[in-house]
Amino acid sequence: MIDVLRGKQTDKVAQHGHQALSTFGVGADLSEAQWRSVLRQLIALGYLKTEGEYNTLELDASAQRLEALERGLAFERAGYYSALNGLLVSGAGSLEQQRPEVFLHWHELVPSDGSDERLLNATVARLFLDRIDEALPDATRLVRMATLAPNLRARLAGTAVFALSGAKRFEAADLFAEQLQGLIADLKPLEAGFAWRRLASVAYMRGHFEETEQHFHAALAAFGQAEPSAMRTSAETQLKANLYSVALDVRGEIEGPLAGQLELLEHGGLDDLTQVTLRQNAAVSLALLNEVDAAVAQLKIALPLTSAYGKLLIETMLAYFTRDLAESLAARTVHIPRAVVGA
Repeated sequence: MIDVLRGKQTDKVAQHGHQALSTFGVGADLSEAQWRSVLRQLIALGYLKTEGEYNTLELDASAQRLEALERGLAFERAGYYSALNGLLVSGAGSLEQQRPEVFLHWHELVPSDGSDERLLNATVARLFLDRIDEALPDATRLVRMATLAPNLRARLAGTAVFALSGAKRFEAADLFAEQLQGLIADLKPLEAGFAWRRLASVAYMRGHFEETEQHFHAALAAFGQAEPSAMRTSAETQLKANLYSVALDVRGEIEGPLAGQLELLEHGGLDDLTQVTLRQNAAVSLALLNEVDAAVAQLKIALPLTSAYGKLLIETMLAYFTRDLAESLAARTVHIPRAVVGA
């Protein structure tokens, strides 16, 4: 296997015609010792296994789609920094968003290749970790760099506007929001939909509910222009959940949005994030209709599906519903936290 990966011409390679394989020579920049280290890491992670009396290596079923994080860990342990740099530049697996602390560890470990794409991904990672002041100079420059692809600049702008709004730095956030809206026309429909959804989430954080609703409708229209796919279906379902939620804030509606939320839940096939948001917001509507038991039931279903932070929020809501809600309703001072998908 190592001979094939390194493109080494041997009698055995010639005998089996391995020089014709698409993978022949793809790992020539790694020494034999380094490849042995990589293979040991893949075996330890369970992605390769030995079979038969000759201990031949076979891919385990779990290796059909080796996650970027596991690949990166194997590359780091093997000292295969050129491959690790490839992950940093490409943004494979969205590690700058999903595991920003790991991404930045690798960014500091691997010598920079000077690419703007890698710096942009590192800037996104810093924003996700709320290292705003550290990220802001690069973000301000990169978001205006015409040589970068519009979708990359839009991702950076969306991340910046969300982080800055969360920090209540709205003047700076508005500058990135303007950049993001200016890029939407150059994005693919799915990308445009996600950009509008990010703008809507930020408007919601600022209490601009009519603007939130307008942006959600723009996102829904953008998704409607995309090719049919599971991602499009999921995104549209999330947006409908968002619109049902915002209807209470914009027009004070309860029964209509509640019926819509419960109908979406009945269809099934929802990812955990969407289901948790729908159930949480349905619980709010039910509580406002004095159907406290039904509200509690929705939250209990959502509780095991959410993250640690989500659990804390739902547990707080459960305690509020079961202990203080009757008194709050009587005083008409209810303020119950709700969720917006896709923040």
